[in-house]
Amino acid sequence: PGDSALSPADAAPAAPGKSAANLDTLHRFDVTLGAGVFFLDFGDRRRFNDQLNAYAADAKKSAATRADSQAISTVRFQNADLSFPVRLGLRWNPLEWLSLGGGAEWTWHEQDALLLRRNGYTSFKYGMQTWALFAELSVAIPKEFLTIDGGDGLRLAVRRYWLPASYLVAEWDGRSRRLWADADPAGAGWGLLLGSEFARTGPFRAGFALQWRSIEAKSGQSWRKILPDGDAKGRAKWSLGGIGAEFVLSWGAFPKVVDRVPEAAAGDEGPAPSATLPVSESERAERAGQSSAFSETAPSEEPEQTPETAPENAPTASEAGAAAIEAVPSPAPAEKKAAEPPGGRKPENF
Repeated sequence: PGDSALSPADAAPAAPGKSAANLDTLHRFDVTLGAGVFFLDFGDRRRFNDQLNAYAADAKKSAATRADSQAISTVRFQNADLSFPVRLGLRWNPLEWLSLGGGAEWTWHEQDALLLRRNGYTSFKYGMQTWALFAELSVAIPKEFLTIDGGDGLRLAVRRYWLPASYLVAEWDGRSRRLWADADPAGAGWGLLLGSEFARTGPFRAGFALQWRSIEAKSGQSWRKILPDGDAKGRAKWSLGGIGAEFVLSWGAFPKVVDRVPEAAAGDEGPAPSATLPVSESERAERAGQSSAFSETAPSEEPEQTPETAPENAPTASEAGAAAIEAVPSPAPAEKKAAEPPGGRKPENF
């Protein structure tokens, strides 16, 4: 490798005790845009099929010939009501695991049926348009309980719905009739959502959610308002609940950097390495010069032992002095000799 390659010793830590993998961004507010598919639980479809059969029976009775009467048939309304709701919302994130929000949703759904004759056909329609408002409480599910591969954790949301502008529309014999639902301040139903974010880049995030709803619209008028042969007694009501899924895009505002401790991989020991920054050539040379100058001028002194650093079995000062005295050998006693006079003669006693 050339001079551009940096060794681990030539790198400086980005922040002591911090790692780039330990940091994440929490946005205080999110603007969300959702679009999905929803299967409506519209059990009152049978009322429109009954009205279609009534029109077919009247057409057979008024047919000019028997052949014309036998040629009359119907193409009934489909057995599934599929809608494609679009919503716009605002979400506040006071905590990483808690979100509060609200928004508005628009839904339009329409179905066609046919009354076939020998010389043509007549089209009949019914549809529903809904402007709904909702308030939402969302919490994160701990990964110890439930998680998915490749996701950013699951979130469970509870919604309360209001119907400020919702109606059913029916078209018979070229005439269009509407049946409006009353706006109840207490709300019209509940919804549950379970979803996760699967992609993010900067302030933008993408996710999906499965949802279930139980919503009922109530009108102050009867079914006779839109069905000529409908029930004239009581108040009309219909279901806007069902199950569905939606794709969600969100944009975050007012970011706040928070710590996120990554889970240690199985078999790993020790703390995760911290992120490092490259060091320039000039700074590397300056560090090398300071290191060599210090090694030449610094005296080599043995560290003085203190009571805290001394070995456990080291002798005390008094014991060391006594051992030194015992180690010095004592001089041998001098032999006493009697002084002899010259000539070897012993002195005589007088």
